[in-house]
Amino acid sequence: MRPFLLLLAFLGLALHSSAQTPTWSDNVACIVYQRCYSCHYTGGPTPFSLKTYSDAFLVRNAMKSAVQARRMPPWPADPAYRTHAKERYLTQAEINLIADWVDAGAPEGNPANAPIPPVINTGSQIGTLSWTGKMADYVNPLNQEDYRCFVVPLNNAQAVYLSAMEVIPGNQEMVHHCLVYADNTGIPSQLDANDPLPGYTNFGGTGSQDSKFLGGWVPGGDPIVYPAGMGMKLEPNSVLVLQMHYPINTQGKLDSTRVNLKFASGTTREVMNMAILNHITTINQNLVIPANTVRSFTAEYSIPYNTTLLSVMPHMHLIGKSMKIYAVPPVGDTIPLVDIPNWDFSWQGTYSFRKPLILPANSLLKAEAVYDNTANNPNNPSNPPQTVTAGEATTDEMLIAYFSFLIPSFPADANIVIDTDTVPSGLGQCLVLSNPEQPNLPNLNLFPNPTSERAILQIPSEWETPELHLTDALGRELPLSFIRVENALHLSTLPSSPGMYTLTVRYQNSVWTGRLSIAP
Repeated sequence: MRPFLLLLAFLGLALHSSAQTPTWSDNVACIVYQRCYSCHYTGGPTPFSLKTYSDAFLVRNAMKSAVQARRMPPWPADPAYRTHAKERYLTQAEINLIADWVDAGAPEGNPANAPIPPVINTGSQIGTLSWTGKMADYVNPLNQEDYRCFVVPLNNAQAVYLSAMEVIPGNQEMVHHCLVYADNTGIPSQLDANDPLPGYTNFGGTGSQDSKFLGGWVPGGDPIVYPAGMGMKLEPNSVLVLQMHYPINTQGKLDSTRVNLKFASGTTREVMNMAILNHITTINQNLVIPANTVRSFTAEYSIPYNTTLLSVMPHMHLIGKSMKIYAVPPVGDTIPLVDIPNWDFSWQGTYSFRKPLILPANSLLKAEAVYDNTANNPNNPSNPPQTVTAGEATTDEMLIAYFSFLIPSFPADANIVIDTDTVPSGLGQCLVLSNPEQPNLPNLNLFPNPTSERAILQIPSEWETPELHLTDALGRELPLSFIRVENALHLSTLPSSPGMYTLTVRYQNSVWTGRLSIAP
């Protein structure tokens, strides 16, 4: 009988613990700093900051509404269909926790337990640069959406291979997104010369059919970095064309966006970026969506060679409703690539795979796209709806899937790791490391906790690199590696076996300890 009572007592404690009211300091701040803060900081691309408890409390109801509707963080791809590198969605448990926090009155909790807000790096993240260039200064003259292209000469007398690229917005409060192309036809430069203002207006692309799409930037996005020994070829005498999207509320604001490039050296395999699937490759029909109809299209292309896929970027315009992209190999199961179940033109991006995918020759690439040209579509640019056909204008449509790939593939490509991070499955708790002998010292925070592969330990910015030790329940020290980024240590090589471990941090004559949970 006694063991049974003890079990009941344990279960009662567990239930009580799981039912505790979440607080900003112990729960919510960790979620916000991991998934939201890269956009929601002072001077960032969003209208409000989420740096402090006071910031979050003022917009608590909007936070609850946005995460429950999965509008925020913006990650249109369905993670249940395929996981990708650098994902930034919330788990359902984290959404529920934020909602519970708001419903409970959004309590702060103990401020001493709150993690330190991350340091936002607004400078270069790709190291030593091979080239940097800035668009002409531009002030949006009208109170309307502005899609404008800017030409930036590369001045490359010879071909170069692009191994990394990053976009540094000149005004994050103004730039909604930026698409970057390379072109050596002279057409963009002529279009620029014909426009009295800096740059020239163009919605769908650059105005040149021969422009090569390199990638882009959206708020919270990361630089494009290709694996070692790979790069995208830029032809001699190329220019970069930056297609900027400025929203309607940016009249009178100044932008001067910069692009940083790193070129590969030595032998380089060429990465190609092409719209392999498009409205030209649709099966047995043209891209025509009559007024007041919902219509589906399928595009497919048989790849003739063994191919290594690095990423995919779906593209439609305003009446797009959904797009699913997958590969069908000659033998074996269908390979999911990306699924956008609720298309949002404002949040389109490139989806890189965690590891390159090798597709055998004669595999079919397929895209299934749905368009809603009815009055029920709030994004429909025409009222009443009008027949829509393929084209680059706002009121036209597209069915495009860009792929970054290499031909031929090498078997070893499948072993390249692009990203091993996983979206945390816990409830946003921080691991608080304290110094019980010197309680006046600041706590250190590590998140996520529980974790499975990697974690971030925040330390005071004035510290030199401290000494770290990880031990298991038997006191055995385990290998632990980390790199420093600003005021944080990014930990890796964590134990593969789930359980509780002790993390010890030594700096000068002080010691901090805490219990780290490794999830299955």
